Amino acid sequence: MSTSWPKSLDTVYGSAAELCKRVEQITEGKFEIKVFAGGEIVPPPQSMDAVSGGTVQCNHTLSTYFLGKNSALAFDSGLSYGMNARQHNAWVYYGGGLELLRKMYQQYNITNFTCGNVGVRWEVGIAKKSSLSRI
Repeated sequence: MSTSWPKSLDTVYGSAAELCKRVEQITEGKFEIKVFAGGEIVPPPQSMDAVSGGTVQCNHTLSTYFLGKNSALAFDSGLSYGMNARQHNAWVYYGGGLELLRKMYQQYNITNFTCGNVGVRWEVGIAKKSSLSRI
């Protein structure tokens, strides 16, 4: 599993490594996922294309990195000024969000799985200083 994170980001890279360990434990060693830091297999900006094209089998990333491909990807990881982490999880698991996201990802030959929610940083929605005047 490639990631978009350097090993030095122990919270997000560490969560990817922990996910891999848990899968191996749960399957009693019958299924092993090796984790690779961002750039070890593919550069992080190319990770979605790498999964879509079959270069890697899975990736741990933040979907908003790929908004240029499809702005609806923002709904997979949260929207600035949108739902908090608990509300987002409720929408994904109980409000039909997972089905909508999976339908969107089909065009990229990807099946998405939620594996953590770090919340949304408000500054993501502000691209230019001049945008602040509109808030």
